[in-house]
Amino acid sequence: MATTPGALGRRYAPFLVLAAVQVLLVAIVPSKGTRVQTGDYAAGASGQSGVVSGNGPTSSDAGVVGTTDAGAGGPVGTAGGAGGSGGAGGGGTAAAGATAGTVDGGAAPSAGAEDRSRCAKNGQQIGPTYYMPACRPRWAGGDNGGSTMTGVDATSIKYVFYRAQGNAQVNAILARQDLAASAEQFCEAVRAFDKSINKNYEMYGRKAVSLDGPGKNKGSTVNGSDQPNCKFPYFQGQCSLTPPDPPCERAEAQVIATQLKPAFVLAPVADPALYNELGKRGIVVIGGQNFPEQYHADLAPYYWDVFMDGKRVMSHLAEYYCKKLVGKPVTYAGADVRGIGTAPKRKVGVIYPSTAGDPTYKLSVDFFVAQITGGMCGSKADGVKTYSYESNINTAQQQATTTVLALKNDKITTVVCFCDPIAPVFLTNTMDAQAYHPEELTAGSFLMDYDKLARLYNPNVWKYAFGPSTLQIQLPFDQSDAARAWRDAGNTGLPDKTENLNVAYYNLMASMIQNAGPTLNPRTIQQGMFNAQGIGGQPNYPKIQFRAPSDYTGIDDDRETYWCATRPSEIDGQAGSYASVDNGKRTDLGQWTPGDPRVFPNGTCI
Repeated sequence: MATTPGALGRRYAPFLVLAAVQVLLVAIVPSKGTRVQTGDYAAGASGQSGVVSGNGPTSSDAGVVGTTDAGAGGPVGTAGGAGGSGGAGGGGTAAAGATAGTVDGGAAPSAGAEDRSRCAKNGQQIGPTYYMPACRPRWAGGDNGGSTMTGVDATSIKYVFYRAQGNAQVNAILARQDLAASAEQFCEAVRAFDKSINKNYEMYGRKAVSLDGPGKNKGSTVNGSDQPNCKFPYFQGQCSLTPPDPPCERAEAQVIATQLKPAFVLAPVADPALYNELGKRGIVVIGGQNFPEQYHADLAPYYWDVFMDGKRVMSHLAEYYCKKLVGKPVTYAGADVRGIGTAPKRKVGVIYPSTAGDPTYKLSVDFFVAQITGGMCGSKADGVKTYSYESNINTAQQQATTTVLALKNDKITTVVCFCDPIAPVFLTNTMDAQAYHPEELTAGSFLMDYDKLARLYNPNVWKYAFGPSTLQIQLPFDQSDAARAWRDAGNTGLPDKTENLNVAYYNLMASMIQNAGPTLNPRTIQQGMFNAQGIGGQPNYPKIQFRAPSDYTGIDDDRETYWCATRPSEIDGQAGSYASVDNGKRTDLGQWTPGDPRVFPNGTCI
């Protein structure tokens, strides 16, 4: 049965995570249920339970790796390489093509010298992603510390790839834009990515080894006839994300930690309970998307992601709004909202998922509202409103009807949908049916700014969409990180077009290993990532960087975009894509320029 590349598990899910420059996509499944509270993330995160006693980090192996690692699908600076697609994929986000440095051959070593044959002329490790980390000489042997942390010995680094359950209804929606993958396609892709990282990254005498789940979680066989040829080991999650089941996710995390005992868990899509439980147990876990900054800090140094955290997403949006839109008449909405004569002053409404009181997205929304009602600009008199919805695809249409009626009654002119990428399908169709066409101010979150996803939204409403975008100007899929890693592993053709998310997390883990140095443990990983210099910041390559003391997520910057239903996409040449202002110039926090947005030139799109 076809399934999306994951069910990026936040509460309501149909999320998709794009990993850097292409389609990475992971559909987060609609969900419903009790959510993990923020307090659940605090306990047990400060210790080093994953570090073997007596093998803590030292200054010599802290992993100050050079100058150009930063993975766009992986953590900035330390995770070298995110997938090429999603910029969000980063989730990663930008790794669509390698720079000359990643493909140029390094000079052959001279007699008696270090072997730098895997070093490119620009100082990066040679490999298939633009975000390869700063080069390390080939390991010449010697003492690498042996068993330096849970899941690590002198010859291997054990890891688990956690694949979440999919959702048939979400898959059916995504299939309209060819955004689903079969179990066989997924298996073949992660097998190739495992081979690629072991081939290209310096692991100091060790090899990354994927572990199979036990029993019903045994990924190599659980899919049966859906996966007849590929038997690569991974952990097949059995927990529902629609609705979410935090106790089940926590129980699966306990199985991983106590039975498999890996050093790393790659979990692009999962409920927060999984990340929380693994982090508290001293397992380095990578995944999630746009979660609050504090979720990562409370589990430091065990919880990482390639995507921008929710607070940073909303900081960009608040700065953009305050410098360009606050206090001005609505400009980019339909006539039914602008009215006749003088247009009304902008009034913002923010929509977000909050199933059963789940605070994950509310924390970021509350921060944004505080910023535009007196914190950075505006005042409480501006009447900013928020609207939550339950993560339940079975009631999505009913909820959309209720929400749109409330937006109209509150005279909202400018809507911010801090939503999963499927919710706007229902919301925009309902808006159009109710003759309501407000400004759609994009936050650059949850892949809603991905061309192929936005084509699912009602064109009569989405033609008023503009704002910050985390994703980069994308490259054709055959130039993406997923395609490059696929070929690097010896395959012909292309992987399925949802794999940029997964490759981003593989590259992130591999960069962590290389940057940490021979003595691999959570603290040397942290030091290596924080010491690594950021890379990117160009139209096709978002800036990726991790910074001390508390930045555990990768992407830093945004570009300004607006939707154009007739513009061909760089991804596939089909009509319907986001146009860039200033040729896709990337903007970091504090750098948004004052003045009206430069979107919809001459009142239209190009």
